[in-house]
Amino acid sequence: MALMLEEIFNFWALFIYLVVLILLFYILLVDSKLLERKQKKLQYVKAGLFSVFAFSVVAKIISVYWLTKIFSSYYNILAYIVLAIGVLVLGFYNFLKNKTTSSKFLLITFLSLFGSDIFYVLYKYYTQNTLWLYLSCAVEIPCYYLLVRYFISRDNEKRLTIQ
Repeated sequence: MALMLEEIFNFWALFIYLVVLILLFYILLVDSKLLERKQKKLQYVKAGLFSVFAFSVVAKIISVYWLTKIFSSYYNILAYIVLAIGVLVLGFYNFLKNKTTSSKFLLITFLSLFGSDIFYVLYKYYTQNTLWLYLSCAVEIPCYYLLVRYFISRDNEKRLTIQ
């Protein structure tokens, strides 16, 4: 019973993490101003993001409940890698295009999250050395501060452009 509860907890934890990555990807799309050229493009991107989100939810449910555990774990890894690298690449693009303070904070946030995940993978799948786990936690802690700084500087930049 405890093992099943742990699997359910891991499922929802990964699901929430993927939803957060999708939301960050959407924020990056809006901030990069790729969508401002045509309003029709914005509607298509919103519909595309919604369909990707709906497909990922359905595929996640199917992979957890109907398919074998091995395929389900590959799906989880693939979904995370695609979203994380997509967010990281779009963060670099946003930083190189806009060169604002908010894009700098967001890029450093993504690099911090990516580094934290790398250290955790080293701990979990390679060496089981607790140093990697401590490094993972130490690298992840600043990302929350940087994310708050991103939202504050983004609001300030919007206020300055309105005035």
